[in-house]
Amino acid sequence: MTLAPCILCVEDEPSLRRDLVDELIDAGYQVLEACNGRQALELLKTQQPDLVLSDVNMPDLDGLDMLQELRASDLPTSQVPFIFLTANGAKTDIIRGRELGADDYLIKPVDYDLLLSLLRSRLQRVVRARSRVETDLKAAQQKIEKLMGESLASTLAGRPALVPWLRSLREPVDLLFVRPGDVQFMDVTRSADHQHRSLQSLFASLRQIVPGGEARLYDMAPNLYAMPLPRHANRDALVRGLDQLRDQQLLLDGSPVRLRSTMIIAPFDPDPADADGIDAFIDEAMVALHLARRDNVDEVVVLTATAAEQMRLLRHVEEALPRAIANGE
Repeated sequence: MTLAPCILCVEDEPSLRRDLVDELIDAGYQVLEACNGRQALELLKTQQPDLVLSDVNMPDLDGLDMLQELRASDLPTSQVPFIFLTANGAKTDIIRGRELGADDYLIKPVDYDLLLSLLRSRLQRVVRARSRVETDLKAAQQKIEKLMGESLASTLAGRPALVPWLRSLREPVDLLFVRPGDVQFMDVTRSADHQHRSLQSLFASLRQIVPGGEARLYDMAPNLYAMPLPRHANRDALVRGLDQLRDQQLLLDGSPVRLRSTMIIAPFDPDPADADGIDAFIDEAMVALHLARRDNVDEVVVLTATAAEQMRLLRHVEEALPRAIANGE
């Protein structure tokens, strides 16, 4: 069931405020009450009425000053429709109110038939405006997702494209290897569309962290990707940014999705005399990513020479252990 529109009634005279509130409730509206502009502004920090009905002359903070503060604020309600009630209808007040963004004026004593008619008209405009905004936002989101999908599809290459690209380099780079987590689980529970859109969002965030990076992504294996990065002068800052992104929570269709990605930074220094070493370099980085994922390493790993040597030793032990046990060694 659709909730009735909510109106904030701001009036310092208790008896008149009570009459206004009763009329609005009888007409089917939800009503919030405030006795002056200061109290109304406090309410507007936590409540989001569809329209404000306010007296002009009030103690502490009058209606015009309240409207000025509201319009200048960054509150979600800063542009809420505003109707003033005034006893004298002074021309200067009306002009100032219009300049501040008041939508209409009614002269006291209040003609309730006219008031209710005016409220219906203004609220219908609110509904139409919100509908247009929602339609525009939905269309914009669909366009963004389409462009991201086209961009992802057009830039995604595989290992056969990465190897010659690395072979052609003359300057050192870093390769970021990424394994987004729980994608298979998401695929089952949330549909493949969620998986695709989650990856789009992740890669878009990566490109924001490293705007100078290579535009392409390399699809190295199922759910394993590589992204070239320029050699970063402050690698610690890069790692901190990636660490924040690694465990990011995405909102897809209003539902939270946490990827918990595993990330490895593998520094690559071109060596024309060792062109065949590129495949070994990639294999080493992918094994490091697998081990970090398996061991639930909770940080971005930089594959330094020391870390690579430790990993090779670990692999040697793991490979030799079954044979040693079989031989009783």
